[in-house]
Amino acid sequence: MLQDIRKHARGKAAKIVVAGIAVVLCSFGLESLFSHLTGFGASKDKSLIHINGEAVSRASIDKQIASLKASGQLAEGMEADARKELQQQLVVSTLLTQYMNNGGLRVSSDEALQALAFQLQAKDMDDARAKLQQLARQYGASPEALLDMQQRFMQSQLLEEATKASVWSTPSERQRLLALQQEKRTFRYKVLSSRELGQSVDVSQQEMQQYYDANKAAFMRPEQVRFNYVLLDRDAMSASAPVDDAVLRQAYERRLAAAHPRVSDIIITISSTRDEAAARARMAEAQQRLDQGESFASVARRYSDDSASASRGGDLGSVDADSFGNDFYRQVQPLKVGQRSKPFVLDGAVHLVQVTGLDVGSFDSMKAELASELRQQQSDGPYDKAVRKLGDLVDESDDFNAVAKALGVPMQTSDWVAQADRKPFDNPKVMAEAFDPSVKDKGYNSQVIRLDDHRTMVLHVIESRAAQQLNFDEVRDQVHARVEQQKVAQAIDARGRQLAQQLQQGNGSVDGWSQVRDAGRSSVDVEPAVLAAAFTVTRPNGDQPQYAFRALGNGERGVIIMLQKTSVDASASLDERLGKELDNANSRAVLGGLVEQLQHQAKIEE
Repeated sequence: MLQDIRKHARGKAAKIVVAGIAVVLCSFGLESLFSHLTGFGASKDKSLIHINGEAVSRASIDKQIASLKASGQLAEGMEADARKELQQQLVVSTLLTQYMNNGGLRVSSDEALQALAFQLQAKDMDDARAKLQQLARQYGASPEALLDMQQRFMQSQLLEEATKASVWSTPSERQRLLALQQEKRTFRYKVLSSRELGQSVDVSQQEMQQYYDANKAAFMRPEQVRFNYVLLDRDAMSASAPVDDAVLRQAYERRLAAAHPRVSDIIITISSTRDEAAARARMAEAQQRLDQGESFASVARRYSDDSASASRGGDLGSVDADSFGNDFYRQVQPLKVGQRSKPFVLDGAVHLVQVTGLDVGSFDSMKAELASELRQQQSDGPYDKAVRKLGDLVDESDDFNAVAKALGVPMQTSDWVAQADRKPFDNPKVMAEAFDPSVKDKGYNSQVIRLDDHRTMVLHVIESRAAQQLNFDEVRDQVHARVEQQKVAQAIDARGRQLAQQLQQGNGSVDGWSQVRDAGRSSVDVEPAVLAAAFTVTRPNGDQPQYAFRALGNGERGVIIMLQKTSVDASASLDERLGKELDNANSRAVLGGLVEQLQHQAKIEE
């Protein structure tokens, strides 16, 4: 069947609504899929679609619509279109499942459980079943529902693999892709902006009114709320906490005890020309100079065989067991600052080390940092206690101001905010709670909201207002800006097309051309938008340049392209990645053809 579909599927990739159940999984979401993938809840939902005799519940569509509304992703008046699109996806997923079952593309429950065991990092199959039970409780479903979903997802993967195995790209397709990949273009270009128009753009009252009347939906004030909130801030609680100087000293001593030592090392290598005895004799000379008062750095420069550290007076920097090994660190660890070890043999060399310092700042330089850490530690208990108290108070008290007083923090009030706003807190949980019907409409306090590790809040909506059409006077400036932008874009487009046509006919002129030679599709020497425009121009015929105009961005700029020459490296080979992309595109086209054929043959009763 797939082979028959292939010859009818060319060019259909862009028309595919759904290419497999995996896509529908992403679209519907895990929880909302339970009802129609497993029959969960179907007995309570009398709204069914019969697809080839199979009764499928619409409950998942209702859940998805509700979710989109709650998150503010579904605009007013778009519910019908969204419901139609989601029902189309539901039909397609069911048809593909039926097709796979009828074609023997089945996955057993044991195979699905094994796959889940890997994903859940289970130790064995019994552990996998236990973790599946835990996951099911988390989503409020049955383990059978999750296992069934995994089976269907794996089925969709089998279908995709079967499709890929049935398609290939022809030599001519690969040659054409190679030409597109390797093509170089030489061109001149001139960017046009409002400055090149030579005149300002006037916007009349009538034009503004007409634009407003035609685009009223763009000038809606969304549903908004104002709320009181109580905020617990760990940092604010710790900022005023006193820290005793003796406690700071103790904290600094702990830092000193844990600090890595800074070490210098004199290294005398043992080799075929110098045995251990000779190396120790040379180290004894070095020690004698140290005993006579010569500095460790000076002796290291003279005696150490390790040129890198010797040039720094033997300095190795700070050391620990991980970076220098346990054997080396055991020689260093007992030493205090200024002390040096006895000579020891390690890794084919005789070493003499001295601790020159500790990898820690002075007490005065670290005092502020230590105080901040101590305050933070001291606030952990009170903060956690305050968070627990906040949770108890919001459940028990109807007086939100009393909650703030009981916690000793101010009650604050937000401005009017919409669900899509990021202020006053850049956290989606805040708006989700503020626009929850029980909070917004019924006057309940919100749940306790953990903003981050340092801040926790609760809010109470005090006022809400529905979405409202803004009148013309309220948005006059916005309308003026949009109409002006539109007219500028239209003027630039008209001027650019006129110039390009005149240049192609040989009776126009443009000053200030910029030149680009042999640019590929990924060249970095020219603005990406200009480069992309240049590669949309029809190739020139012979030596005659090809002129074209293309709008850039939102139309407030445009570019005239004079395409002079194109070329392709005949010796180049197709990038393997692009070859795979071509095969994948063909595979998606086949799936698109399969979906169309299944829909055409399906018996669907609503």
